[in-house]
Amino acid sequence: MTDTVYVDDLDNRIRVLERTVMEKDAIIRELEAEKEELLQKLDNRPKLSDRDVQLIKRFFHTTGMSDRELADVFNVNPRTIGRIRTGEYHKDK
Repeated sequence: MTDTVYVDDLDNRIRVLERTVMEKDAIIRELEAEKEELLQKLDNRPKLSDRDVQLIKRFFHTTGMSDRELADVFNVNPRTIGRIRTGEYHKDK
């Protein structure tokens, strides 16, 4: 094999490897985007606004509603209501 043919062969191999790396990088980017989408879908917990928290605290003290009843109204787990009441979540500032 002449030096020129050997250099040409090496150039071809480099181009193939560069394409392979670019393709793998593209696949990685696609997979990372898909992962983010899936994580967002998994994070389906209802989010309570500051106003919701104020209402929960007020309703609990003024109406005597149970954690279960408040949870049903605000579409959250009763433990969330309990944690709000005890200050574990949404501590008063």
